[in-house]
Amino acid sequence: MEIYVISHPEVYYTNKPLQFDAETGVVIPSDNVALNEKHAVGIEGGDPEVLINCSLTRGSSTYHEIGKDPIIVQLPQPYLLGDMKLLVNDADSRAYSYNIEVSTD
Repeated sequence: MEIYVISHPEVYYTNKPLQFDAETGVVIPSDNVALNEKHAVGIEGGDPEVLINCSLTRGSSTYHEIGKDPIIVQLPQPYLLGDMKLLVNDADSRAYSYNIEVSTD
């Protein structure tokens, strides 16, 4: 069984005031919205809550079996996101590719 591991997702923020997209009215966040205190929820993956509550010092990660269920984080509302960062397991020499899919439903 091949396992794909992601740990320590990071999102950086600025002190800019809350912004909205003029066309859609969707919030453009200025801080990390993938956190428990922002009501994000890990839905799928091995230990999915780790994605939103991880600590760089804990060595925690989430994973999924390649070709099986995905890793899913559900945000409490739609956001217009500019970037996303994931730390992918680099403990071996395998190469991985991944897709990030978004949905408003």
